[in-house]
Amino acid sequence: MLFRLSGNSRRKIAEAGTNADGRVDGALLEGRAFRPGQYEIVFQAGDYLRATGQPDRFLDRIPVRF
Repeated sequence: MLFRLSGNSRRKIAEAGTNADGRVDGALLEGRAFRPGQYEIVFQAGDYLRATGQPDRFLDRIPVRF
């Protein structure tokens, strides 16, 4: 999930799943949506680990702000 940050709030602006290579198939932001600002992407690592039968780990959601 991709969020746009503004002060103490955040708004979800995109969501995508990854392919077999662990990448999204297209750009998360394009055109007018692609503008300077503060963003946070949250990787749903726990969902992936559970779906692949791996034991529960301490990684669940991994936020990266930029």
